[in-house]
Amino acid sequence: MERGAAVKPWQLVACVVAVCGVSDAAGLVLTPDGLGTTEIGTSASQMERMLRQKILPVGEGCVVVAADDGRFPGISYVIEDKRVSRINVDYYGNSEQPLAIRTAAGIGLGSTEDDVKKAYGDRVRIEPNPGDPTWHYLYVDEPDHARGLAFDTDGKTVKSMHSGTYPALGYKQGCS
Repeated sequence: MERGAAVKPWQLVACVVAVCGVSDAAGLVLTPDGLGTTEIGTSASQMERMLRQKILPVGEGCVVVAADDGRFPGISYVIEDKRVSRINVDYYGNSEQPLAIRTAAGIGLGSTEDDVKKAYGDRVRIEPNPGDPTWHYLYVDEPDHARGLAFDTDGKTVKSMHSGTYPALGYKQGCS
């Protein structure tokens, strides 16, 4: 789907179906371009329809949203300037759905730092977490360095994953 293009009804249904159930999550792939059929760059109005809720603010500000009704546990979206700039996949113990999501290289929540390094080789850039230097941020940028993937680890295993564009991909918490 072209960025900024109008969403056709069948595309909206596909987008909602792609992230609804645990059985569907096994096929979801997190890429630098998005998660399943939800693309980085999707408009806030499209996300409102997908999530079936109003997103505020949708002006020039930034907001992190997740489905109010818990339909997409562990998945949240950073929306800046009325577009999705980052997708977050986290595990809080309330759903197996996030655990089923993988990157194209097979990396998911619970993968080791070594798994990430083996999968992405010299493309991996590691930064310490300023709040706890035993935790790390592992970044895998696209060749143009405009977007990529990020993995938060406890120094051993992946605890959360992100897809998006910079600067949002580098945000340590929410919109900052």
